[in-house]
Amino acid sequence: MAKEPKAKYFINAPGFVLGISDIPDVKIRIPIKFDSPEVLKDKKQFPIKLADRVNYYLRDRKDGKFYKITAYKNEGFDGATIKFYSWLIGYPLQPEFLTGAILHDKVCRDHSLIDNKRRLSSELLYELMLLTCTPKTKALIIREAVDIWQRLVYFWDFVMRSVTLLALLTQRNTGNTGLRTKNLIQKIKRRIKTWMQK
Repeated sequence: MAKEPKAKYFINAPGFVLGISDIPDVKIRIPIKFDSPEVLKDKKQFPIKLADRVNYYLRDRKDGKFYKITAYKNEGFDGATIKFYSWLIGYPLQPEFLTGAILHDKVCRDHSLIDNKRRLSSELLYELMLLTCTPKTKALIIREAVDIWQRLVYFWDFVMRSVTLLALLTQRNTGNTGLRTKNLIQKIKRRIKTWMQK
């Protein structure tokens, strides 16, 4: 029988069970005037780094899949940052945001870590903020704002790639251009329908 993962904290949510090896210990990176341009840029992009590795153990109740996600020592993160609602929630580096923001950043950098389950990533962020004493109203605002942002960015990226491909296809002087274009348009329609249902 497989050995159970070592987790210090557990969240038993309606859609998933999550275990955390520990609450992340982070280092704040303060820029100074003696830093090189490269270091300054890196500090602004990733103002926090993990002091120790943190493991997240996730079981999705919908399909029963298990995921282990690791945030590594000295890995950089930017905290809770979405510019259009930041004035509502406070500072990106507030301690109560960081446990959720670190896991959320990981799955946003690599969607395959949770099989591209966008809504699950938003729910993970929400439950981890509640664990670290974020007020429920504030956690709800952040969850929904992040979820909308992810939909818009993901959808926009798909449309831009599709339009670019469509333009390339219509420039080709081949006999099957019309068929290719028609198939692409059908693919875009299917993608929009899927996106609207998520």
